[in-house]
Amino acid sequence: MRKNIYKTLLFIIGIVLFTACANEDELSSEQKGKVILDATQFTLTEETYGKELAITRADDFNPKTETYSLGNGVEAEVTLEREKRSNQQLITRAQEIDNQHYTIKVYDNSGSLVGTLKGTVAGVGATKAFTPDAGTPKQLVLSPNTYTFVCFNDKVELNNNKLIVTDSNAGQALIGRTQVAVSGNKYQVHFDMKHQAARVRFEMTTYWDIVGITANIQQTASDPAVLTYNADATNPQYVSNTSSINKHYTFPNKTVEASDYTYTSVSDYQYYLPSSKGNSFKLIFQSGNLYEKSLANKLMTFDKFPRTELAANESYIVKIKLYYTYQYLFQDGTTGTLLQGKMAGKTPIGACTAGNRAMALKSIGVYNWSNTRPQWDNRSHSENINDHKQVLWGWELTYNANQSYDNSTVKANEQNRYPAFYLAAHYNPGVPTTNLGHWYLPSLGEVLDAYHAIGHFDKSSITGSWGDYNKDWNWKIYRVVFVQAGGAQSVGEWFWTSEEYNAEDAVNCGCSKDNGGYIRISSYHKNEANNFVRPFIKYN
Repeated sequence: MRKNIYKTLLFIIGIVLFTACANEDELSSEQKGKVILDATQFTLTEETYGKELAITRADDFNPKTETYSLGNGVEAEVTLEREKRSNQQLITRAQEIDNQHYTIKVYDNSGSLVGTLKGTVAGVGATKAFTPDAGTPKQLVLSPNTYTFVCFNDKVELNNNKLIVTDSNAGQALIGRTQVAVSGNKYQVHFDMKHQAARVRFEMTTYWDIVGITANIQQTASDPAVLTYNADATNPQYVSNTSSINKHYTFPNKTVEASDYTYTSVSDYQYYLPSSKGNSFKLIFQSGNLYEKSLANKLMTFDKFPRTELAANESYIVKIKLYYTYQYLFQDGTTGTLLQGKMAGKTPIGACTAGNRAMALKSIGVYNWSNTRPQWDNRSHSENINDHKQVLWGWELTYNANQSYDNSTVKANEQNRYPAFYLAAHYNPGVPTTNLGHWYLPSLGEVLDAYHAIGHFDKSSITGSWGDYNKDWNWKIYRVVFVQAGGAQSVGEWFWTSEEYNAEDAVNCGCSKDNGGYIRISSYHKNEANNFVRPFIKYN
């Protein structure tokens, strides 16, 4: 009995083994000479923006700078730069790719579709594996040959055997294409997923707080609204706009100034299909104010954009520095706005005031008016402010001996007796100068003219008493004029005039931003170093 059972078991095992061998022979026959690629053999990384491209004379990526007058008392200096990868990005050449949905298509040498996979990427790090959707093929069975593999995300449409990228999806569309000679039992296929747009952002720098500033880039009708490829990601074609496309930029508010008195705000990126004409872009401000001037509807163009036509995966930053428009004296004796001088290679040395006078951009320390107290030093002196506010002859008080009490002393030459006059007369603006007169210690009337010209102060509000005045005084504009030209900030600085109050004191003045801002006119002991020296100069 036991022998019969044993024989029966051997028979059953033999049938199972025979069947298994037969099935294995059948599978080997079906897949003989084939290469099996399962989904885990596909990996993806995302190409970073700022890829290096060949540079030719016609495709120069050196920064381009140009200037504009916005026509409202604001000037702009614009530098267009290509953003390059960081050092780490140059090493890795890739960044972590999003866990989103992708489609993989495989084409043979004849262009026929031989396989499709759909799924998501998963994992951690820059390289992630492809995971098929449920209910879809998990592998491809291919004969040894060279194939074109195309991968794209869901921001790319497949329609009528065309891959389509619209302007609205340009910032998210990714396509990877690679040709692989498939052979052997195992094979790895890697996709370097490339952006289908160029990106552009703006960096705004001002000397004024940035609040509520927005702008649009207006593209031309000839710029593309749709990008199409053949299904194998070849032969890109562009469909031009039927109407203009606007890209909206918002500049985050910045209300805390940096140590150099600037405010800097960087917008988000906006994305543009390849062949968009960067040198035809128009930036139109939609809202915001600077230097008490409205930016709304002010525009600038970028005819020096580094590329006539943008290319996929490129990244640009447009740096806009906005200045308050004011007239400056330059080192060669000419005058003009800050950017007019800068573009001509000139250096500002003074802020123009009235009567062909200019106020030095920087002061000279804190010094005594004189070392002679108590003593009469000027031929004219008064304790009545009305006798001082119209005096416009600081140059004569500095250089003309007849203006001295003894009718013989030239204060500009007396370093020990009259330090403030001597230092003003020997002021060095930091650059060689030509076609200029002599620096001098200004009179009160000249200083008040400067406050009026630069900070809009109403000098007629001075009605006969020493002290503080604030009518129409704009300390923020006053400070901007100096700091944007590389000068000292000036607000809160008290300095000597060339006028004498009495035998003990000389006239000084200054400005403050406290309590809304004010001008203070007073007197101080001549031999006490409690005031700055701020030279003035006359020019032709």
